[in-house]
Amino acid sequence: MSILHLVGNAYKGFGMLADIILDDPAAKYITTGAVDLVVDSEGNYEQVQRWLAKCKESHADCPKPRKRLLPTRVVDVGPRDGSQDPKIHVNQGERDYYLVLSYCWGGPQPITLTQDTEYEKTQGIGMSALPRTLHDAVIITRSLGLRYIWIDALCIIQDSPKDKENELKKMAQIYQHGLLTISAASAKTVHDGFLQERKAPVMKFSPFILSYCSPDSTTSEPRNIIVQESHRYDARSEPINQRAWTLQERLLSQRVLVYSTSQLIWQCQTEQLRNGGVARNFFNPSSERFDAAFFTDKVSSPQSPISARNLTYNWIDTIIDYTHCSLTFGDDKLIAIAGIASEFQRLRAGDTYLAGMWRSTLIMELMWMVEPSREVRALH
Repeated sequence: MSILHLVGNAYKGFGMLADIILDDPAAKYITTGAVDLVVDSEGNYEQVQRWLAKCKESHADCPKPRKRLLPTRVVDVGPRDGSQDPKIHVNQGERDYYLVLSYCWGGPQPITLTQDTEYEKTQGIGMSALPRTLHDAVIITRSLGLRYIWIDALCIIQDSPKDKENELKKMAQIYQHGLLTISAASAKTVHDGFLQERKAPVMKFSPFILSYCSPDSTTSEPRNIIVQESHRYDARSEPINQRAWTLQERLLSQRVLVYSTSQLIWQCQTEQLRNGGVARNFFNPSSERFDAAFFTDKVSSPQSPISARNLTYNWIDTIIDYTHCSLTFGDDKLIAIAGIASEFQRLRAGDTYLAGMWRSTLIMELMWMVEPSREVRALH
């Protein structure tokens, strides 16, 4: 479904029409603007820094960014100028800021960390050897002035069951403690990348000029603004939101920078912002973002800061979203949500996790219903 919105600044393709609305008094009444189709730009990186600063300074429900103990391994992307190839850095107890990458593997990976290649990758990984999605993640990390990013294929030894077991236990903490998670939402596979220029959505209606009289003007002379159809963004249609493993990566992250099919989106515990286009609040905050209690280091008292009722509905909403997602391997069904379950266990003191359900609400979670439109016949 498409809607119409008012554009208060220049829009690519409008040509001379843009001059009509520059510095127009109507701009203060217009909350939407042009979508920047070039996501890999200095202006966008500056916008991300502004979003991060606002979150740090004025969001009471968002954890304050601080240097955390680095995961067991991270990718050291090198200086911002790209003068050094990225390499695997094995943590020796250092604390620092780090990013996390959430992405769709989309099949076998062209480059992974293995027992035989670990030493080699601590010496350097050529940028040309990285598939496009990982390459783009390194570019973003450098552009934001950060040194480290955690990428599962390169930071977990893929042919070591012991290392996988150890690192999977830490998944919730890795995402929670990251300064920011980069969500490669638009990429179906690791080869697709997500920094390429976006295509403008096909619109049903052509932009048109709307005349109006400004209440702030001392003259009755009409002014003009441009009315442009807006593309409605459906997050569920993104490749990343159709994969089960990536659900916990989004929900357990303090802040998420979403590279969607249409534009750049910021999510934190307080708000969702878009770089241009129509902004919206969370449709269902309980399933789109977790309560702030999930991001505290400890529960200071036996009484959780989030009620048992809200925890129950948080879990149900999460399971509803999770069951709409796909898994390549059926045996991953419980593992892929284990990080979320461990955090609920921390807040549900005294409760018992029963393979996707909770003892205290077992009857409720076992309930089932039949759609009214379906005919039910007894089996004899």
